[in-house]
Amino acid sequence: MFIIINPGRFGRYAMLLCLCLIAVSAGAYQNSALSLFTPSELAQSESEISIMHRFYGAVDEEPLETFFGLDTGANISLSLRRNIKYSLEAKASYTKFQNSYALGCAWKPTTWDFPVHAQLDLEYFNFALAGIEERRSNFLYLLSVQNNIWDKYSILTINTGYDGYYQRMVYGLGLHLLATEKITVLAEYYPDFDRKQHAKENDFLGKYDAYAFGIKLDTYGHHFIFLLGNSSGMNPATQSLGTNNAKDLHFGFNLQRRI
Repeated sequence: MFIIINPGRFGRYAMLLCLCLIAVSAGAYQNSALSLFTPSELAQSESEISIMHRFYGAVDEEPLETFFGLDTGANISLSLRRNIKYSLEAKASYTKFQNSYALGCAWKPTTWDFPVHAQLDLEYFNFALAGIEERRSNFLYLLSVQNNIWDKYSILTINTGYDGYYQRMVYGLGLHLLATEKITVLAEYYPDFDRKQHAKENDFLGKYDAYAFGIKLDTYGHHFIFLLGNSSGMNPATQSLGTNNAKDLHFGFNLQRRI
């Protein structure tokens, strides 16, 4: 694995070009999403490492000066998960925003041949709020469901859960449209059904629902996802908090590697 430290504008061009060129062979190992949790398809003793970037700059704000928003900083996340045994997984992640750490476990009760896959996640998270020395922590409880419809040309993903810190429900909807064997178009939406009322009462909530769309390129052991979204959140809990920018779109990408 090669790590590029503080790349310049041309370095970013080269990095994105390499990601596109690498994705040339078919063989996806999971119907992964942009930010949603999806039921695991890792076999016993298999692992996955994931790197996620969400750039802060808007793609249409001085695009030539900021390289479509890529020169204005980014939220970055690194995560690892491993299938232990009996469809039980262990998870760990670090996210740059709020210096957030998470440890979790997941269990998938459905079998490989079942038409609907479901997974239960329990995640402990710990993060730091700006200007406050004491770190905050709590649990996220989440159910993810995914099924194949239209003869596997389209896949629907639903997330629903509870954020113990903010004491609120978490919802997320996702759609996979399979363009070819190795190219998938993705879209996600994170609704808060009472956002207008909640945003006035809670300053941690954005005024608008978060959404994102993108494209996924599959190889035998890698997934490359490129996306545009109006939020820099990395998971269903942070995405469902919403955003104060309804229309500004930000570039992002995910790189996932099966081990």
